[in-house]
Amino acid sequence: MTAEAPGRRRRAKPGPVPESLLLHHGLVSTVLGFPLALLASGCLNVLLGIGQDPDPAQYQLVMWSVAPLWVAIVSVMFLAPSRRACWLWLLLANAIAALVFYGVAR
Repeated sequence: MTAEAPGRRRRAKPGPVPESLLLHHGLVSTVLGFPLALLASGCLNVLLGIGQDPDPAQYQLVMWSVAPLWVAIVSVMFLAPSRRACWLWLLLANAIAALVFYGVAR
């Protein structure tokens, strides 16, 4: 046995993640991740300047970027430690993306 410093506790090993938490994160990130992916795609649209000089390749890039962004958002949201964090992260990301998109697009 090793001697531990007084007042220090060992961290308990994390147990398995409840299935309801995984289902929650999956559903919330699917629902709130889609508008985030659309807004991120719109920001890419503004960044590329499609409105100035239309190019079919740029349109295709923006259109096809929605699905990989959506999948990435859903995947990353499984790292959220709690239900509250999942909601807050996605709502905050949507608000920031909307502000950027609508602020830059004007």
